[in-house]
Amino acid sequence: MDLSDQDEAGLGGESKDSGPESVVAQGIPMYKTLLLKRRYGMAKVAITCNGAEAGNVFSPFILGSAAAASGDEVVLFFTPGGAPALVKGKLEEMREVKGLPDLLELYDGVQSLGGKVYVCELALEAKGLMEEDFREGVEVVGATTFLNEIKDATITFSF
Repeated sequence: MDLSDQDEAGLGGESKDSGPESVVAQGIPMYKTLLLKRRYGMAKVAITCNGAEAGNVFSPFILGSAAAASGDEVVLFFTPGGAPALVKGKLEEMREVKGLPDLLELYDGVQSLGGKVYVCELALEAKGLMEEDFREGVEVVGATTFLNEIKDATITFSF
């Protein structure tokens, strides 16, 4: 389907409120919303992090901050294996890796641009952690919440 052909997509004419957010509110089907997101250059990016070592943690924040800066919706999900990286003080221990951006600046960038940073609730018991152990801005959620949040993701990564 040619994305520039609105009649074929059943979207009608242009208006100043024709972005993907406005059509979702109007009840347009999901597949048409995805077409509009592609047309307008927007995406939902879902990134999972499965390890707490620097090699696992930098990539989600580099890609997440780049996507957020590009106007994409970003959701980072840290599994129990990755959760310890988000404990207060842990990013500071990893922040200065030669040749890589400052990890705290990347984290702050994702947060300030509206990205969501989730930790799997299974990490609490599996790693002996409590919600208050995590840095500001981290939300503890279950897998169902994460999956519902990313069901319309157009780009996914896992590290």
